[in-house]
Amino acid sequence: MKNVKTWSYGLSVLVALLAVGLPAASATVDLDAAVGATAAAGLFDTYVEGLLRTMTVLALTDEARSADWETIFPLLQAFQDTSLPMATWFLEPDGGYYTVSGGRSSANLSDRAYFPVVMGGEIASGYLVVSRSTGRKSMVAVVPVLVEETVVGGLGVSVFLDTLSEAIGDDLDLPEGLAFLALTPEDEIALHSDTDLLLLGSGEADVSFDDGASAVSDLLGWTFWVAQRD
Repeated sequence: MKNVKTWSYGLSVLVALLAVGLPAASATVDLDAAVGATAAAGLFDTYVEGLLRTMTVLALTDEARSADWETIFPLLQAFQDTSLPMATWFLEPDGGYYTVSGGRSSANLSDRAYFPVVMGGEIASGYLVVSRSTGRKSMVAVVPVLVEETVVGGLGVSVFLDTLSEAIGDDLDLPEGLAFLALTPEDEIALHSDTDLLLLGSGEADVSFDDGASAVSDLLGWTFWVAQRD
């Protein structure tokens, strides 16, 4: 599996350097949790920022600005093939869309919360959905494609939350007994070491933060926790 190290090697090295020289006896649960929470938020922000930068560049290409799926398809296929497992798609101004994996979809996205944001010419990111094309729990990011000042569509990705959770967990390599999760400001579980709990509320999932530590994502405001497993 490709993991977040592909985009955040420098941060991983920094976290490793912070741990060098600490005697084993001093590596308390509190310290491990605090370093882990900060690293998890940093890894997430680094990945999403890189994703959005790439999408912004792609949205400026002649292929994207053509708003023609046959022309756009090779561009998005290459993007999808070199990223974490995710669905990539092109959104039309009426809410119709095409996916790299399935072509023209019979569904429509005009009722999604991010749709008016993108059609208003703004980047939309961090929206949690159950994908209509894959059925998987995903985080959506969409970058508008503009020709002069007119939005002709949007380049979208649906990042699979279970895959992203596993990738961040692999990079963190937490000590045995610790787990991580990320909560949205609406108290929804966006990421978790136990992927069965994704998109549940913290109360519904009965998660505990005893002996844990937290750090907040600068990008989306999600709170990353590292705590002892229940």
